[in-house]
Amino acid sequence: MPPPSIVSPTGKKSDFLVSLVLADAAEGERYREVLIDLSARLDGAFQFWEIVVAVPETNPEASANFASTLRGLKNVRILRISTGNFYRRRLAGATEAIGDVVVLSSLYEIGVVDLAQLANDVYLKNEATTLVRRATGRHTSLFGSVLGALTGYRVVEHDTYTAGFPRSVLENILLRPDAEILLRFDPVSAMFAYKRVAAPPALSRPSPQHRRHPARCLFPYTS
Repeated sequence: MPPPSIVSPTGKKSDFLVSLVLADAAEGERYREVLIDLSARLDGAFQFWEIVVAVPETNPEASANFASTLRGLKNVRILRISTGNFYRRRLAGATEAIGDVVVLSSLYEIGVVDLAQLANDVYLKNEATTLVRRATGRHTSLFGSVLGALTGYRVVEHDTYTAGFPRSVLENILLRPDAEILLRFDPVSAMFAYKRVAAPPALSRPSPQHRRHPARCLFPYTS
């Protein structure tokens, strides 16, 4: 069990390093606006932090333009991933993150998440935590139950894409061949139990730009 959180003379938590991983497609100006805000929030709360941005490698010119858009931002690392979808990029980002606490999120959710509170809770309680929306209907629950029975994972469609992992749990997940799925859904066997915390009201519905069917994580070649 980690010790009580240490606060530096500047008022920032200084006993652990926080990594934030984003894996959305490259949208230069949109990314820059969000990252400026995130950098300020992280820097105000933590002495040690980083942001890992895992984006698809499209072509050299587009990649260079995207990198130049983010130039000058503090503690931001860009990973260019040549193959795979959102979930593959998310796995790549989690693998490269060096934090004692690693938070995975999306461009469309992180703006309304209390990042400092989530990271601190994950560290102090030493448990994986995912933010969940309120269930929206019987159809959603039935679909998730069927997928869960077929695959062995607890598929809850109203879970958000935002989750925090302590280093010890993340390392065990990354050793497994199904790590890509475990970063989104916990197994029915409860080998890795996720604490489920209510998402902020602003996340009551997923963004229209950011809906990804669970089957695309469980079955990567689903169209």
